[in-house]
Amino acid sequence: MEKPRNIVFEYSTPESEAQVFSVRWSPDDNHIATGCSDGNLKLYSSLSGALIRSMSCKLSPEPCPVTSVRWRPDKIISKTRNVLLAITCDGGIFHWHASSGKILHTLKLNENQALCSDFNSEGTSFAIGCKDKTVKVFDEGTKEIIADLNEGNVHQIGHDNRILSIKWLDYNYILSGGWDNNLLVWDLRNNQVIRNFYGPRVYGDSLDVKGDLILAGSYNIEEQLQIWSMSEGKCVFTENLTYEARSCMAYAAQFSRHDNGKAFAVGGVGGAQAYFYDTQSRKPFGVVNDINKGVYSLDFAQNSDRIALGCGDGAMKVFRYVDQVEENLDLED
Repeated sequence: MEKPRNIVFEYSTPESEAQVFSVRWSPDDNHIATGCSDGNLKLYSSLSGALIRSMSCKLSPEPCPVTSVRWRPDKIISKTRNVLLAITCDGGIFHWHASSGKILHTLKLNENQALCSDFNSEGTSFAIGCKDKTVKVFDEGTKEIIADLNEGNVHQIGHDNRILSIKWLDYNYILSGGWDNNLLVWDLRNNQVIRNFYGPRVYGDSLDVKGDLILAGSYNIEEQLQIWSMSEGKCVFTENLTYEARSCMAYAAQFSRHDNGKAFAVGGVGGAQAYFYDTQSRKPFGVVNDINKGVYSLDFAQNSDRIALGCGDGAMKVFRYVDQVEENLDLED
């Protein structure tokens, strides 16, 4: 039986003209990193929301938006820890040492846009989804391309529009989605698509996986929330995200982490901007409807019931999703 829960606001960083396109908790939950439309990567204390430092991701005269931020998994003992990957829409790829604010490495894609990213679980490789309809896989040590997952043609399945979300499933498989309404599962052993699903229109970091299930947020006026079964190859749940008769078109979706995905959240623009669901029952237990200009990114903490939202008003907002019994005890204390 599902427990009743409440969404509890903790804090917000100041609003600004720079929209927050990507937000990520550090592996130890001590920090939150955000990628912004003004080309800056910002590091905050997760406890208070205080800004620790701002890092400029700029390779060209004019700053370009930071489209995706990822912490490198700290699983290789010989590697520097607390490394942040940030990419920009002019093709910039940056590795930062978050602890010192020093830049470790830069790359630039030639005449391309870098739109989404992800590390494999070991931190040995990272992948970039691009405007040119490809997913480029890099070796983390050498920073060289080791796989180029190409657009579709008469001989193979692939994307036929820009790619806005990728998710590393395990060492050999990557899930990708974008403007072409296709979800593709790539096998890196032969760089071929082994599964494809037609449905979600992916406009942001709105793909996640729990076991056999794919959670997808779709930028549509209906059926913005979708859950797909990989083994069955079909959509097993869909729902319209509406609040007071207004539709919310999705930019972000994710399963919770600390409780093995017992909840999930979807964020977007229009209607309420963030919706919280119980995974087992697939019933909503909360909404956040007072965020200016919508939610472009969201990320659950690694080890607690906290979530950070990256917002169109330039703020990063942190909430908790708590059991009502726990909240009552907190109030009594």
